[in-house]
Amino acid sequence: TELDFQPTGYRDGHARPRALAFNDSDHLLYVALSTADQVAVVDPSSPARLLTKVDVCRFPDAIASLPGGGALVGCRFGPGLQLLRPDAAGVFRATPIAGDLLAGARGLVVARDGKVAYVASPPLGGVAVVSLPDGRVIQTLRTGISPRSSAPSQTFRAPGFSSVISPRCCSTRGGWQRRSSGLWRYMRALSISSPASRRADSSSGRRSPANLAPACC
Repeated sequence: TELDFQPTGYRDGHARPRALAFNDSDHLLYVALSTADQVAVVDPSSPARLLTKVDVCRFPDAIASLPGGGALVGCRFGPGLQLLRPDAAGVFRATPIAGDLLAGARGLVVARDGKVAYVASPPLGGVAVVSLPDGRVIQTLRTGISPRSSAPSQTFRAPGFSSVISPRCCSTRGGWQRRSSGLWRYMRALSISSPASRRADSSSGRRSPANLAPACC
């Protein structure tokens, strides 16, 4: 039997919203319109209004809000990420960053301080850590097969940790396999130490990461 591959042309006139992110700073809703290669910016107040649509990258598949307003976008068929923010005139524009990041971003989490983003990437088999101020990949953290989603943990906090992403399951040839229950059994801590934390740790004689970004696969 012949294999039926996904067609290369997916734009058929429909938008097919793929991901949503509400930003508490600017009170706007950002909608990834996958097969339109766009992000819609919506004012959800009553009545809701579509403010604009912005061309981003091929098949936007992941989106996260940014502190202070705007959104970070990852695409399935386009490399890197897109920073979506209004300019001085209030016009939303997309700026590409992290161009060496492989296409296929499936999950995004932005640290609370807005300095780092964690990108769940099946092609990498892990999480890419992206510095947002200078737009570059600063670390790649291997997690296992096909990480596809990520979310900040609401149940685990530790001093000096600014972000936590926790895995629940991994895709395998036989389907989805849920990890063992219990926080410490499924949390895979992938630590990224900042210079400030390393100085503090060396002076106190201990080692602790500035960010905790466990794998999600």
